[in-house]
This record gives sequence, structure tokens and C-alpha cells, in this order.
Amino acid sequence: MQKMLKKYLFLILFFVFIKVSFSLAQFDACPPSRQLLIFVTYGEIYQRKGKLEKALEYYNEALFLTKEFGDRRWETFVLMKVAKIYEEKGNLDEALRYFKEALKACVEKKDEALIYCEIGKINMKKGNYLDAIESLEIGTKIGKEIKDSQSTGICMIRLGETYGKMENIQKAEEFLKEGLKKVLEAGDEINEALAYEDLGFLYFSLKNFKLAKQYFVKAYQIYKSLGFKSRAKEILSILKNIEE
Repeated sequence: MQKMLKKYLFLILFFVFIKVSFSLAQFDACPPSRQLLIFVTYGEIYQRKGKLEKALEYYNEALFLTKEFGDRRWETFVLMKVAKIYEEKGNLDEALRYFKEALKACVEKKDEALIYCEIGKINMKKGNYLDAIESLEIGTKIGKEIKDSQSTGICMIRLGETYGKMENIQKAEEFLKEGLKKVLEAGDEINEALAYEDLGFLYFSLKNFKLAKQYFVKAYQIYKSLGFKSRAKEILSILKNIEE
């Protein structure tokens, strides 16, 4: 799935050209696999622009094609993209429904672990903490079974967040730090930054401002280096208001 993602992101600029130069007849003459790539690519482009309804249109077209020629790996991927759109729109029930559909279509163990993680995150946002923990523990178990540091680490970080919401500080700290180790092993910088940010908030809640600041600084540096300007700006604002 990761290779698939890199492949279609690499082709984004090429398909921008296609949109301008292809006639409808030429598009219809493309094989379904090419049409699928085009739909998914434009869904991604509109999602990045914040045009979520337009993105959904393209993802739904892509979803139709995945079902038509029975590619369950692509079906899983597109269902997850649709779920993410609904999560971004704040429609958590629809997001949860699509993640569960993705779980049914899933054929790869790593994707299964990551989907359980997403289901756990949605349940956490809905305040269903026990359901969240159940899904996240399943995702963690699968990640460990396949010896995948990334999926294991992400699930552990989400477990830490969930225990934090439940004010179980000891378990929150334990899972955040274990999850951090795993994503560091995997070289997953964005989730590394997320773990630092979560640890920052955890220690801030404990009024350990010195330690909170250390973690926020690390999160800020990564967000800035990866080009997540709005997230970096938010962390910087927090840093400016911390008194050690």
C-alpha cells in the first residue's frame, strides 16, 4: 500500500497535464487501472485544496472502478481516503462506517493494523474510550505479529492519547514513549512529531513545563521541516506561552 501511494503521488503532475489534454473519448479509452489512478489523484488534489465535496466525487468514481474490476487493495485504499474526508468534515459516524468497510475489503496485514488504529482514533474522538482501546490493542497486536514498527508505533501512540483522555497518566506516558520508539525505528517523522506533541501536552497537564517545552520544541522542529506550517505555527504559539 505504501508503494502504491508513492506511485500515484509521483504521477500527480502528469495527470494534471492529462486533465487539460485528454478528451472525454480519450479518457474512456484508457484502461480501468489508468482511470482509477486519475480519479484518485484528483481526489487527493482537491482534498489538499480543502474542496472536500469535489474530492469525494472523484474518490467515489474511483471506488466504483475498484469494485468493477475487483481490486481489493485499491478498494481498501480508496475507502480509507473517503473515511478521512468524512473525518475531516466532522462526520465521525460516516468516517467510522467507511473505515469498517475498508477493514472488510482489506487483504494486507499492515493495512489491517492501520485501519484498526483509525477506528480506534474515531472512537476516541467520539468519547467511546473502551471501544477505542479495544481496536487499538488489536492493531498493536497485529503490528507486533508482522514485526512492523510503524503500525505498532502508531497504534501505541493512539493508545497513549486515549489513556490521556481517560486521565490515566501512567499508561498514557507508557504507551506514548513506547510508540515513539517504534515510529523512530520506522523513520516515520510525522508520527514522531505527533508523539512529541502528545508528550508535550501530557507534561503540560502535569505542570512539568520544562519537560513539556522540550517535547514541544522537538515537535515544532519536525513539523516545520516537513512543511506543516499551520501545525508548526500552533506549536510555536504554545511554546511562547509556556513559563518554566
